[in-house]
Amino acid sequence: MRVWGWLARDEEGRFIRGGWEVFRAYWSAAATEAVEVRKVCTWAKEQGWSKVEVQTDALQVFSRVSEDNRDSYFDLIIDDIRHILQSEASFSVRFCRRSSNQATHVLA
Repeated sequence: MRVWGWLARDEEGRFIRGGWEVFRAYWSAAATEAVEVRKVCTWAKEQGWSKVEVQTDALQVFSRVSEDNRDSYFDLIIDDIRHILQSEASFSVRFCRRSSNQATHVLA
């Protein structure tokens, strides 16, 4: 079982919404983080948001999103994220240190 948390803030940094989810994961921690980023991108797109910055403390996910390298099932998830980012020009993924991402860890 894995737990992940997320939160949404406006451009001023004010809290809009947050949540957490418990799920079974049969893959690596990096793939789990990639699934989380994909879920957040998909959710933000469904909400019709026009400017989104997804922050993740998973350096491997952040790095792979900007690379053109496909060598595993992990990269299929990354390809989904890239597709969402390409279809929503104002969406981005940014790396942040775990210490600055405490709010999501508290939610989880």
